[in-house]
Amino acid sequence: MAKNIKKNIEEKVSRDDVLKAYKNILKTSTIRDPQALDETQPEVKAAKELFDAYRDQCEKEMKAAKNKRSYYQTLFDLDTVYLDAGFDDPEFLGDTVNDFLMQATPKVSDAPGEDITDVIKKFVAMRKKFGGWIAEDEEASGGSKKSAVKKGAGAKPGTFSAWKKIKLGTCASAEEIEKKLAEAGYVVSKLGKPLLDKMAVAEKESTIELIKIQAQDLGFKARVDRVKLFAAADNAGLALVPAEAGPQLALQYADQPKGETIFIAMEPLMDTHDDPNVFYVSRDPEGKWFGSNYDIPDDAKRGSTQWVFLLKK
Repeated sequence: MAKNIKKNIEEKVSRDDVLKAYKNILKTSTIRDPQALDETQPEVKAAKELFDAYRDQCEKEMKAAKNKRSYYQTLFDLDTVYLDAGFDDPEFLGDTVNDFLMQATPKVSDAPGEDITDVIKKFVAMRKKFGGWIAEDEEASGGSKKSAVKKGAGAKPGTFSAWKKIKLGTCASAEEIEKKLAEAGYVVSKLGKPLLDKMAVAEKESTIELIKIQAQDLGFKARVDRVKLFAAADNAGLALVPAEAGPQLALQYADQPKGETIFIAMEPLMDTHDDPNVFYVSRDPEGKWFGSNYDIPDDAKRGSTQWVFLLKK
């Protein structure tokens, strides 16, 4: 079976090829999280290679797409492979449906002059099928998300207190910071690594005082994109932190509780596709993670998402 899969990779890979490979694995495996599969097993390794080939193929198709509708249809087909294959681990579903897939769901405004309503409905229907959170306007309009973010009164300047002090400039280069992250047991994501190299590192050592808040502290009860969140933070007397605060927080936050993820309120760094990213520091039962999050202006995160800012001087 594994040899047949490898042979197919040399040709164009279909979505059905990938689904068949993973469904065959699930027939005899009790593991329901694709990330927990043992890649030393021949069939698992071959299925992953098949999926990687399909993903590369989809990314090329999206890059060459002549319209937004084709782009988002291909994105949907790619992002829902594991769901259609039958992976149903609760934690995996929570991360995939309520975070990853929610962020990938397009809006009508993402494709001016095109009708992508049917594609949007596919994203919303898939999230709803697996118990994902759906905004009221998505339920009513098929996902236009015209008013998914509900902004409250917000916070007034001076209402936030310091959370944690960290030092900047303790390392001579981004390379040294990356080495220390590895020594501290952090897994640095593939997207985060090249952005560390782009990050400015302070020449002199200094101490900054971080403010940790949730988006809902600024009045956003449902979801909010980065641009609106940062504007509200500015009005509330908060300022962005240097990008270096991301890895430095990871190095100086040894007692981070499991299950916590903190996003860094920073000027985004552009990845190889010229997409803006912000850093995050995360810890879960599997380990400690440092990486970057694809953060286009329209990317909406939940009101419970945690961020760190500075107080304006």
